[in-house]
Amino acid sequence: MLLRTVACLLALGCVGHALAQSGAYPAKPIRVLVPYAPGGGADVMSRPVFQKLSEVLGQQLLADNRGSAGGIIAVELAAKAAPDGYTLLLGSGSTQAINPSLFTNLPYESPKDFAPITLFVNAPLVLVANSKFPARTIMDVIAYGKANPGKINFGSAGSSIGLLSIELLQLMSGIKVQHIPYKGSGPAFTGVLAGDVDMFLVNIGVVASALKDGRVRAIGNGGLQRLQAIPDVPTIDESGLKGYESGSWYGLMAPAGTPRAIIDRLNAESVKILKSPEMTNRFNIEGAYAVANTPEQFSELIRREIAMWAKVVKSAGIQPQPL
Repeated sequence: MLLRTVACLLALGCVGHALAQSGAYPAKPIRVLVPYAPGGGADVMSRPVFQKLSEVLGQQLLADNRGSAGGIIAVELAAKAAPDGYTLLLGSGSTQAINPSLFTNLPYESPKDFAPITLFVNAPLVLVANSKFPARTIMDVIAYGKANPGKINFGSAGSSIGLLSIELLQLMSGIKVQHIPYKGSGPAFTGVLAGDVDMFLVNIGVVASALKDGRVRAIGNGGLQRLQAIPDVPTIDESGLKGYESGSWYGLMAPAGTPRAIIDRLNAESVKILKSPEMTNRFNIEGAYAVANTPEQFSELIRREIAMWAKVVKSAGIQPQPL
């Protein structure tokens, strides 16, 4: 029985390898589970890549948006799908790296249940302030916060990445701020414009026009490289808060056990697309940048961020909640 089982597993692996090498994969459309509602940032960042992948693979990548329960339903479906390359997942920092620290009984285990393919895009959060707020650099913010404990009102869109990005800033800088959650980026941004809150960490697309006309001021971006959309705005890391990094990311993943040959083919084709001038420029306009890394690099990113956000959650005294 053991020998027959081993032989079957080897045969499956050989079939997967042969399919990928011969070009027989994919032989039918591929479903990509997207753990967010249609029309949001995940769609904006991923749909152009899906379209190009459909063209080069000769089969449609069909986005299946499952935006309820914080994306958990979509990720669970992907984790339990057949590892044959025909069900994939658009993973994100929230679903893969933050949720494990916020919930006690997730129906999936990250990264154990998934085979990373490549990270598509990183969209850093930009720290913006009301135009009347006195700070102009992150070190100004820290100095003001230390001189005025708890006096900085910090808005968020109510998301886990927004909340934990504020907690990370407090943890690394030693200041304390007042967190004011809103129901979405739009209302939070309105709060900054009105002066109801002093600061907000947000994707650049939400505030681009207000930055141009001076209604808000960009303090720094949470990535590790400057954004082409706002090249004069330094990163928070280079401005003095070394190691600070926060933003949204999205990448392609498959269920664990998917044949390596299929993973390699999807990686190779995705990387070509992501490194093209067309895609690079498209992401730059959105205030993001293409990454296009290896499965191993993507896996290491997830492991590193799981550990980082777990530390932030613990330090902030946030208690994991049951689903």
